[in-house]
Amino acid sequence: MIISIIDVYSLRTAHNMSIYRIFALSLFVATLFVPVSAQEWVPDPNIPASGLLAIKVDALGNQYIVNEEMQVIKYKPDGSIWHIYDNNRLGSISRLDVSNPFLILVFYPQFQTAVLLDNNMWESGRIRFADIGLGNIRSAAVSDDNNIWGFDEGSRRLMKISANGKILLNGTPYSGFDIDESKPIEIMQRGSFIYLCQPGLPIQIFDIFGKWVRSLKLNDFQAIISLDRIIYYRANDKIYSHNTDLPMLDDQALWDAKGISGICYDARMNCFYGIDSTGKRTKLDLR
Repeated sequence: MIISIIDVYSLRTAHNMSIYRIFALSLFVATLFVPVSAQEWVPDPNIPASGLLAIKVDALGNQYIVNEEMQVIKYKPDGSIWHIYDNNRLGSISRLDVSNPFLILVFYPQFQTAVLLDNNMWESGRIRFADIGLGNIRSAAVSDDNNIWGFDEGSRRLMKISANGKILLNGTPYSGFDIDESKPIEIMQRGSFIYLCQPGLPIQIFDIFGKWVRSLKLNDFQAIISLDRIIYYRANDKIYSHNTDLPMLDDQALWDAKGISGICYDARMNCFYGIDSTGKRTKLDLR
């Protein structure tokens, strides 16, 4: 019997405490024997909210949604509401990063501001990029050492900024790849590499010093769902897998995702969550 592959690695918290982040990048081989349509998306009654714009799940199983009112609502794993962060003074939210459950980032591009929240969803910091001489930050994310990655489109470089707004690293400017101004940019760090992702374009990979390393082209790429040695991504209304250790292998279409947006993976429950065409949460259970 073929079983799931689970990568467990250390996650540093804002309080310098060590916990484990669990990323279950599972079923790559096992699902090759399952037709794409064998599993179906079903409404999730645990969180019946509508008007959803984004869904995220952290390493502890807590779930977060962004709604049309630009509220960030945190749910406990049992589906009960933990807390609501409500800020309607900074415009639209383009990026919610919950990779560190103790240091959550909410990015507001119109005001060039990143708001930092603790695990109780109370504001613990705020970075106004214009105040530190950065006026064209397209995306931001939490780094593995509890600082902030930002991509400055004007200078075409990756930058690291402390939680109190001090520039720690100016990456090497590099203009050898395309950027679509009309599409969102997502930054993700995994280990020693930082990934810059835009729908329809190759993924750009940088090292931890902000130096461009290479591009990764995934056909008809729309969004990364889960990132590790095996990358799960959305393309052509399906969820695909890409094996970074064996890139010569063809990518595999594993599950259907037609009509589903904002897909994320819950390692604890071994399922995908997404937003259906009515703006409600839906679930694809892999168990």
